[in-house]
Formats: sequence, C-alpha cells, structure tokens
Amino acid sequence: MHGPVRPHFGTIGVAPDHPGLLDSRPPSSFGGNIDNWRMGIGTKLFLPISLPGAMLSLGDLGEAAPSEVYKQSSLDLAQVDAFRKARRFLMTAHGLSEDEAISLLSVAVDFGITQGVDGNRGAHAIIPKALFA
Repeated sequence: MHGPVRPHFGTIGVAPDHPGLLDSRPPSSFGGNIDNWRMGIGTKLFLPISLPGAMLSLGDLGEAAPSEVYKQSSLDLAQVDAFRKARRFLMTAHGLSEDEAISLLSVAVDFGITQGVDGNRGAHAIIPKALFA
C-alpha cells in the first residue's frame, strides 16, 4: 500500500517547568508527541520557555509502553483543549476580547485531528497568518 508522504517531526518540545522523568507521548504545555504533518516552512509553534535556552528537542519516539493516560484520551477532550488554547492565544497574543476570539475561531480557524494512533488523541487549531497581516 502506498499513501501520501507527509514527513514531520513526531515530537517537538522544550524542557518542562518541573524536574524528573515525564511521559512526552501525550502532548502537554511544553510540547511532546505532536505528530502534526501540517507544520511546515513558516509555521510558528508557541511553547512556554521554562529554562534558559529552552532545551529544544525534535525527533520522534520509539516504542514505549502505553500508560493509563492513553486510556482516558478522547478526540472530544482534545478538540475542547485545542479550542480553549486557541482562544487564549488569540486573546493574549493578539489582544482580542473573548467574544472576538470565539467569533474568529468559528469563521476562520480550521481545527484538525493530528493524532489518533498509539493511544494519543490530538486536535490542533490552524490559524492562518493572513488574518493578522
């Protein structure tokens, strides 16, 4: 079987704000297993920087044991999370009111499913840069 080739970094992240080992397979505020093939040249990914230098990490994950987190993952929760984070981004980075952000999300922003395998469920908001030109 042959399908479209859409290369992408599976994992993109920075050091989190807490010490110790962590599971990066479910994406979190620091990044993680994002698996978004839509991120290409010109894409901007906003992640909070918790440590000097950010300690950016790119790549993909090998075989890792699943955890209880994956059993509780759903596309519904991922979609709600993507909506809330996109709304907060529009309000904080672009100064929109909550009503303006919600209106823009409903008419101009595309939400896509970017992860549905290996126990993860991911949804992302795709906000065209042209909206702010």
